[in-house]
Amino acid sequence: MDQRLPANLLKKECVNGGNYPVYILLTLLVQCYIPFTWKLCHVKNVDTRVVLLLNYAVTVTISAAIAVKNDLFSIFSYLPQCDFSRLMVEKSLPATAGIILVLGVFSGFVYYFSLYSAQRNISVNGMGVSSFFTQMGLVASVIVAFVFFDEQISKMQWIAMAGIVLSVLLMTCNNQKIRINSPAQLVIVCVLNVMVGASNKFYAKYAMDMYKNVFLAIAFLVAFLAAGVKVVLDIRHKKTTLCIHFQELFCGITMGAANLLYSYLNLKCLEMFSAALVIPIISAGGLVLSTLVSILLFKEQTSRRHILAMLLVCAFIFLLNQNA
Repeated sequence: MDQRLPANLLKKECVNGGNYPVYILLTLLVQCYIPFTWKLCHVKNVDTRVVLLLNYAVTVTISAAIAVKNDLFSIFSYLPQCDFSRLMVEKSLPATAGIILVLGVFSGFVYYFSLYSAQRNISVNGMGVSSFFTQMGLVASVIVAFVFFDEQISKMQWIAMAGIVLSVLLMTCNNQKIRINSPAQLVIVCVLNVMVGASNKFYAKYAMDMYKNVFLAIAFLVAFLAAGVKVVLDIRHKKTTLCIHFQELFCGITMGAANLLYSYLNLKCLEMFSAALVIPIISAGGLVLSTLVSILLFKEQTSRRHILAMLLVCAFIFLLNQNA
């Protein structure tokens, strides 16, 4: 079978270097909308099961529609030629088809459990604390990029990552104003965030960018099915009904749009820059914005130690970027 790219897909996206910061800024803003929505759902007592279902219904519909419009699902015609032992050797149509199928299914479960855990974490531990502890996931993500994607880490970056860990300890050690009600939830979210970042980086490095909407369609379909199974089990065992009002509809639809846009922008940023640059910038900005929103809008408790630790994290993240 001819493995040359279709003529309409041979056009390369020409992105002016001056537009690079725009992608990172948009990714940052869209990323912050998701924890904000979860916090709002907790405050307004919104049925988060409906929000999750609508979120993935929107992401599946949009990503699949884009893929169908551009005839991208034709990539699966190359699947029989895929040599799964060579997925990380070269970018080709058969390899991309294999990556989309295998990584798409895996990422779907990771996406669902990551978003579900984030919702529980914010409701239990608060938006500010939850955002702060995702920086532990940042450190692990950079190490994953070093181990699996051949991205080098300088001495300064090792120092910066150690500083981030120490800042986390500074915030939690004998801090009376900030209560962490479920440390296990924080750990779970960190691990899942690392897995999301690793799967996105794997696709960006080894698969063809033009087929990312197929990858997202598969991943979000699996996540939607996982959310549906969770709802069915809840209704069957707890005998509860779904609450579908304007709040659930609004939060679910807007979160779905933000979730899809974030996935697209995140992949785009990872294609333009190394993971050691993209992940820290987005994490630092997200930390600051989330903390400010939690304090100003939701009146969450904070302390001078929390603010100092946050500023230290941002400073260390800046050092992390210098040698990325």
